[in-house]
Amino acid sequence: MRIGILTHNYPLQSFEKKDAGIFIYDFAHALAKKTGKVYIFCPNLIGKKEKYSETPVTWWRWAGEKAKLGSYKLYNPLTWWYFFDFFRQGRRAIAEFIKKNKIDFCLAMWAFPNGVFAWQAKKTLGIPYAVWTLGSDIFLYAKFPGIKQLVQKVLRAASLGYGGGYEIARRVQKISGRKCVYLPTATKVDAVRPKKVKLDPREFNFMYLGRLESVKGPDVLLEAAHLLAKKKRRWHLYMIGGGTMQATLEAKCKEYGLEDQMTIFGRVDDQGTVNGYLKYCDAVVIPSRFDSLSLVFSESLKMGTPMISSDFGDIPKFIRKYKLGLVFCSEDAAHLARQMVKAMSLGKNFKKRHLKNMPQLAKIHDIDEVAKRFFQEAKMAVVSRRD
Repeated sequence: MRIGILTHNYPLQSFEKKDAGIFIYDFAHALAKKTGKVYIFCPNLIGKKEKYSETPVTWWRWAGEKAKLGSYKLYNPLTWWYFFDFFRQGRRAIAEFIKKNKIDFCLAMWAFPNGVFAWQAKKTLGIPYAVWTLGSDIFLYAKFPGIKQLVQKVLRAASLGYGGGYEIARRVQKISGRKCVYLPTATKVDAVRPKKVKLDPREFNFMYLGRLESVKGPDVLLEAAHLLAKKKRRWHLYMIGGGTMQATLEAKCKEYGLEDQMTIFGRVDDQGTVNGYLKYCDAVVIPSRFDSLSLVFSESLKMGTPMISSDFGDIPKFIRKYKLGLVFCSEDAAHLARQMVKAMSLGKNFKKRHLKNMPQLAKIHDIDEVAKRFFQEAKMAVVSRRD
């Protein structure tokens, strides 16, 4: 069976470790091992590209290819022209992509925008598809009049519906009236051996891993660190990830005099180094304002590191049910600081106390298991359609 994955986020080169493109890359390659025939449909992004042999990529041209679609601001009039051209060019390119690669089944990553192309392919070429809703399509775009109705049509016409979190799946069912089940997002983080990283064993080491964007709440964590600095305790916070807030966070860190207690690395492409901090730090902090089940959740499980998470989305439910760490009120820096103090009061026992259920959950969030499940269900959808 030949499967086409429709996405607007895919790494130009395999070593790039940022955004949802990491998980889509790992999923595509895991799926290729099951079916042997996986093709990627992605809007072009200017830059040097790796030639992927296992998952060939069709980089289709559009007016806004100097940056990723999600980076454009809606208040900029030029953005609307880019959006218009995105759909105009994508509608033209999808038919050629389907015919050239003899696609049997499509998987749209996000109901909007990529689900629109899958929906079109079904209407014009009869190709069945699945939709994997991942957050922004449901929590953000589906709120806009017109787009909401379009998302509903995309979801209702899909053969299979998946949500990257339980809350996303519930929202999809409410919007579309169609069944939507949880399918974990994960990466091959455990395929790379963690490197030894330099950490002071006398300190309690916290880690933040994710985009430095408002939605992920790194500024909330920095404010909590500022409050934490007033406590007479030894700790250090390591932040890994790039984004538009990096310069602001670095300036605030300097203003608060936290240079000796915080290290802001920015983007780190070496997975071994990232895994080293994930594995050997004492706790991962997930201060998201808006998220469902971020990739750092499954990555923390695989590295055996407990979490301190905001109470938004599905992560706090897992933490409470399986005793994976602590939860704080979203956007409440003072509460986060108190939970960080609580973790420090347990010292190295904080990690030991929350390890028990991680292997079990890590297996559920294994990308090979996710790919195997999707392939089996997609194959059944294709067979039932032919019958």
